[in-house]
Amino acid sequence: MCCMNARSPRNAKNARDAKNARDAKGARAGVDEGLRLRLLSLLAAIAEDWQAASKNAEQAQQVLEETEARRLRAAAAATFLVRFYTGVEQVFQRIAQEFDGGLPAGPAWHRELLMAMARETPSSRPALLTPQLRDTLDEYRKFRHRVMHAYGADLDWEAMRPLVERAGSVSAELQAALDRFTVFVKDIAGQGRGET
Repeated sequence: MCCMNARSPRNAKNARDAKNARDAKGARAGVDEGLRLRLLSLLAAIAEDWQAASKNAEQAQQVLEETEARRLRAAAAATFLVRFYTGVEQVFQRIAQEFDGGLPAGPAWHRELLMAMARETPSSRPALLTPQLRDTLDEYRKFRHRVMHAYGADLDWEAMRPLVERAGSVSAELQAALDRFTVFVKDIAGQGRGET
């Protein structure tokens, strides 16, 4: 047979067998199938957000090498740094929505969200960030706030240069934290080590 009909009884049986195997795997792990799928979807969304954020960290560092005029360099770097932290914050929002019962409220919610990521949420999730990484990311958060709300002020290249220079190492630290968090979530979802 060259091709199988997608509606053949054999293909339907294979699809049912695959679904039953997934259900059994989740049952063995004691995980509700809906929760398992939601957590795996969360990881996919976090990975997508993180990929965009880390790309902006790399592009911010490229500005060091490729841009001659200080004012243009500052504008380009500011754009990438703002986009980097915004992507990081999107990851944090997804985690808070799933594990912390929602986002913080009030005028300082951006800061509170960052602070929450460095705290364990009892019976829900471990701390994502170390205090040191939290404090470093807070510098990026504050920078984003200044850029977004002080639109009449000139961008100071020398003041932002340390943020640009550290973007790669900060990105690597955050990647390691997200890798640990992914292991945690996969364990909950019954997709831990050795299981795929």
